[in-house]
Amino acid sequence: RIILPFTHNIQVWWVVGAFVGIGGSFLAGLSTSIVLERWFVKKLPIALSIVASFSGVMGMIMSPIIGKLIIALGWRKALLIATMTVFVLNVPTWFVSLNPYEKSLVPYGSNENEYVNIKAQLETAKTDEKFAKISFNSKLLGIIVICILNASITAFISHLATFGTSVETSFNPSLLVTFYMVGNLVFKLLFGPFVEKSGLKVASITMLTIVIIGTVGMMFFKNIIILPATFLYGASALIYTTMIPLVEKKLYNTVEYPSVVQVGLVAYTVIYALMGYVYGLIFDKIGNYYPVVIYVIIATVVLAIMILSLLRDNNKKVLQKK
Repeated sequence: RIILPFTHNIQVWWVVGAFVGIGGSFLAGLSTSIVLERWFVKKLPIALSIVASFSGVMGMIMSPIIGKLIIALGWRKALLIATMTVFVLNVPTWFVSLNPYEKSLVPYGSNENEYVNIKAQLETAKTDEKFAKISFNSKLLGIIVICILNASITAFISHLATFGTSVETSFNPSLLVTFYMVGNLVFKLLFGPFVEKSGLKVASITMLTIVIIGTVGMMFFKNIIILPATFLYGASALIYTTMIPLVEKKLYNTVEYPSVVQVGLVAYTVIYALMGYVYGLIFDKIGNYYPVVIYVIIATVVLAIMILSLLRDNNKKVLQKK
């Protein structure tokens, strides 16, 4: 990212931007969920929700600051300042133990039997590559599909301001982004406790229903109602950061979990970049986002069905083992 402010060639910008996007996705999605999964045997949904919500907090704090810096200093200096800020904020993570089992530390909520069992599995995985490998089956295919659907849903986020302009709202289209960021924060904070109280299946279907209601509202209303609709659409941000990691945790053990998260993240990152570009092409071609919004609604419905199917099949296998 530090190279971008000094870049004057569009081709170089594309290449560096690709690395920034991939690196950012792996940092946010891969490392966070894996570290938290190792540290929290209990209350993992709440831990994921709290950590994920900080992206919404920082978005609300930094967006107006960066906007003012761009006006005052130009985008290059503003980008450099933002990059250095991110670097400084990440310094404390260098001193965090990523794997408690390697240092004989006990994860939150772990009992002695669980601790000994998981530690033994992780040690075996280090010496036996086959032990840590995951096989390609219907379960893994399901994870890839829900990550692809999720990418299709959230890729529309980068087009919100343009969408607001295209539907000719009576207020500043950037307000859509603001309401989305508030929804992003609120629903991430709510999701973890909701999972703890009602279970992953009920919480996931409820949140996806909220996303559908919000997206439908964005499609049919141009007046003030579009703002709360965009707020509801903000719930889509928790799918990638919280919902899917918890589904993956339900389906795979601690040893397999990092590999599964990595596979899902690759699928998500590729499709997210692709669909963002495709949505732009559609708008350029027909002058509106209505086909995109319809597709987002359909993708959310299919995602809900897929998650229900994966969790149901997993529950059947658990019962059969008992």
